[in-house]
Amino acid sequence: GFFVNTLVLRTDLSGDPTFRELLARVRAVDLDAFDHAELPFERVVEELNPERGPANPLFQVMLTYQNRTSVPFTAPGVDAAFTLRETDTAKFDLIVGFTDHLADGSVDGAINYSADLFDATTVRALADRLVAFLARAVARPDTRIGSIGLLAAGEEDTLLRRWNPAGDHRGAPSVLDRFARAAAAHPAAPALTDGGDTLTYAELDARTNALARLLMSYGVGPEDRVALLLPRSATLVEAVLAVAKTGAAYVPVDPAHPRDRIAWTLRDAAPALVVTDSATAGRTPATCTAPVIVLDEEPHAGSRLRQPDGPVADAERTGPQRQDNAAYLIYTSGSTGRPKGVVVTGRNLARLFDATAEDAFGPDDVWTLFHSYAFDFSVWE
Repeated sequence: GFFVNTLVLRTDLSGDPTFRELLARVRAVDLDAFDHAELPFERVVEELNPERGPANPLFQVMLTYQNRTSVPFTAPGVDAAFTLRETDTAKFDLIVGFTDHLADGSVDGAINYSADLFDATTVRALADRLVAFLARAVARPDTRIGSIGLLAAGEEDTLLRRWNPAGDHRGAPSVLDRFARAAAAHPAAPALTDGGDTLTYAELDARTNALARLLMSYGVGPEDRVALLLPRSATLVEAVLAVAKTGAAYVPVDPAHPRDRIAWTLRDAAPALVVTDSATAGRTPATCTAPVIVLDEEPHAGSRLRQPDGPVADAERTGPQRQDNAAYLIYTSGSTGRPKGVVVTGRNLARLFDATAEDAFGPDDVWTLFHSYAFDFSVWE
């Protein structure tokens, strides 16, 4: 075993009915699992045959819950009670345990930890966060768990301002809102140049609104994926913006990549739609099962021109557009094996813009797209 200390924590949440209801639900789920309680742990390990190591082969963290009724005996001159005590061994990396004392409504908590991995200060910080999290959950029981903060007092200021003096990176407003503001403020300013052709912000906004509606006519919306198999061109930039306006996530597929990689990316990403043009449509693998839109060929070219080009409203989308929806799905190089897809949300993309504010460009600056748009840095451009 490991040499450890046990950190005991107490909280005043036990009397809250919401907290007790939560514990009751957890208890009910655990009781359902007791149908398989007689299955030996060693048999589970044998059947799953996980990779072995110095720690527990199946999990590192255990959460336990038990209840206690009143002490089952009394004796003259004896003060008997259930209590937690420190131990000098740990079975797992972390054991977080709760004891519900039914007699007086109190709840004790303890964290048993491996001293090889944690020190007392770190575990105390974990315990403080757990208690704060439970308190916030009880105070706002209808709140999504993912939106409940875990930072201790003063840590938000340290992380967002003292260590990041460039700004408070909350990921708002969205990148689309920023583009809309730029288009409204500088409608006649050049936004995109490709060879001898230039689009103003107003023209780019209108063209991408129409293209977004063409894509939405195929049922594309938030949390869907749209693969872009296009060369570096004005059409590519329009397609990226249009997909964003549908609320979907774009998947960059560089037509210069080997055919095997293109086929793998499309198979793994499982896009709802593939957008390409006549110059690169031949790179679409025969195994692709998603509908393919060739933007400069009929019927898609004409259909796009017939779409309204005003702002796209949430009511037109398949669902509301949120900052925590996927913005794009980009793949690693595959140098260590198969390429791996990484999902980036709209909020994280906006945070990228915030974090690079000191490098931001003004209306008179120019940025060139000189490398593959399947490379993550191209997103900033």
